Amino acid sequence: MTHCKGCFKPGPADYCPNCRKELFDGKRVSAYLPFPPPPRNEKDFLLRSIMRPSLPRLILKYSLQQNETDLSLSGDEPGTHILKPIPSGNYAHLNMAPANEHLTMQLATQAFKIPVVPNALIYFQNASGEPANISRRIYTDVTDPVKEKFDDEYKAATSYEDVAFLMQRYIAAYKPQAERLFALVVFNYLFSNWGAQYQNISLVKTEYGDYLLSPAYDIICSALHTGPNYENLENSLYSGDTTSGGFNRYGYHTGTEFLEFASRIGILPKRAQNILAAFTKNEITVSYLVKLSFLNEECKRSYLDLYREKRDRLLIYQ
Repeated sequence: MTHCKGCFKPGPADYCPNCRKELFDGKRVSAYLPFPPPPRNEKDFLLRSIMRPSLPRLILKYSLQQNETDLSLSGDEPGTHILKPIPSGNYAHLNMAPANEHLTMQLATQAFKIPVVPNALIYFQNASGEPANISRRIYTDVTDPVKEKFDDEYKAATSYEDVAFLMQRYIAAYKPQAERLFALVVFNYLFSNWGAQYQNISLVKTEYGDYLLSPAYDIICSALHTGPNYENLENSLYSGDTTSGGFNRYGYHTGTEFLEFASRIGILPKRAQNILAAFTKNEITVSYLVKLSFLNEECKRSYLDLYREKRDRLLIYQ
């Protein structure tokens, strides 16, 4: 049985009508690009193969432009879509990186109702049919001065708590957006999205002229490639030292730390408990989507093992 390369819905070999609408304004764009992977700079390729920088820095991004049903590389122009091929580097299973990011993004929206940018898998025209991740560019005004200022200050953030304080200055309706941030933080932890606070939070301007958190993007289970202990995000919740008992006792964050974080950024305890609980009760849906994903069988098993380990940590309240 074939499945949609966007939402995994059984039936279409390319994209279902809903994914075509979200990704391509309803146009019948093929899941197979009319060109091979872009050539890579030899020096850059060697550095990425020999060195071990953080996974987000390994993932190359190219701009695509949609013209009716056709997609083409747009060079330095912003384009309508972002294309991310298989990265090069000294990590495991990098050929699965596009499928990993695609699955993690779909889990965010389908299993946990986190808004994400429209995304899917797409394939190059070469002998192996190499996969890539494609996402729709969500910013209609990429030169918005308020967004640019937020992004510049955001780069200096050293914790999610810093990000929340920054949001208070730029977002008038802060409290519901604080809950969105909290849900994204829990999700990033649950699915081992290392380095997330430096890459997948931004602002988007509404039709009324105010600002909200943008749909999430660049979400990937980094531990599938780097190993569970290569990068340590355990201290990135709070500004300053971590003093909570759970972290000091176990050496990693538990449900206790996330509830404390929610309190620090102004979320009511009952709301925080309900949001956190929702992330510990969805294993059936998670397992189903992992099964439908385009990961190979080994990576599917590892992906679920990583998820279950983090889920069990979130269940600790002491």
